[in-house]
Amino acid sequence: MTQEGSVFTITKSFGAGDANGGPRFKVRDSNTDWDNNCPTADFAVEANKTYKITFDPTVANCAGLSVEEEQPITGGSCPITFTCTNGNTNMGDSVYIVGSATETGSWNAADAVKLNPTNYPTWEGVINIPKNTQVSWKCIIRQEDSPFTVRQWEQDPNNSFNTGNCDVTQAQGGF
Repeated sequence: MTQEGSVFTITKSFGAGDANGGPRFKVRDSNTDWDNNCPTADFAVEANKTYKITFDPTVANCAGLSVEEEQPITGGSCPITFTCTNGNTNMGDSVYIVGSATETGSWNAADAVKLNPTNYPTWEGVINIPKNTQVSWKCIIRQEDSPFTVRQWEQDPNNSFNTGNCDVTQAQGGF
């Protein structure tokens, strides 16, 4: 859940429901009771869908409640923005991502993916990785003209995530 000012936003996937009925939810504006919940009755949603729920408890009579269906990302891959911080390099060196996925070089430094120094010494790049893929990865500083010469590896443990249905959009590591 995120909060911007008085507005709270959450993205929630709903299953098929339970013995008491289909998927539904309520929002309450306090941690103590359900006296001021919105809506007053359960808010029914369609099964097996994902919704973006926005709520502003400062707006009276539930007028601050918004529910929008999230559209699934089409295609078979997820664009992941990789960020490596503190990537201080020497002339002829750059920061790369290397990891377990084919798209990240399969742990082969020569096949690693070069990032861009977007705000040096922070480096970023977008790599498309298939949905539902477990990825372990590290930032490396590699020599440009000798792809097998790795100057520095990010410290253990490995960074890791699962792309799921593109639930992850950013991955961050650093030196």
